[in-house]
Amino acid sequence: MLQFFTTDVKMRFYLKKPKSKTPSKIEMKVCYNSITTKIICKGIKVLPELWSQSHQRAFVSNILSVLDNHNNTIVNNIINDYETKFNEFLGLISANPQLSVTLHAELKKHFDMGRKPIHKQLQVNIFEEMRR
Repeated sequence: MLQFFTTDVKMRFYLKKPKSKTPSKIEMKVCYNSITTKIICKGIKVLPELWSQSHQRAFVSNILSVLDNHNNTIVNNIINDYETKFNEFLGLISANPQLSVTLHAELKKHFDMGRKPIHKQLQVNIFEEMRR
């Protein structure tokens, strides 16, 4: 039986296309035993120039427009949800060490929930609010 330490499992967020001029999807990468698993955070994108790789968050600042701040706040909240879900996953693996053998498969099952894209009605309401 292999030893398993939750500190050996590393998780980071990256942009799928960091040099793009258009909004890029955000990926969560989990590394364990030199194997990387990519999980695309479904439904969220951010402009690469508004992304901080060191903080793994979208910028929110009073220098940015209201719309950029609003969108980046949504992105950061979803990233927080993914981090919470990842911590729950580590708790599950800690409670059931036999699952650590198939960690990457279990990880994909656990995160299969994905994110549904923001409903179009919600997008319309945001733009109507911005016009007022």
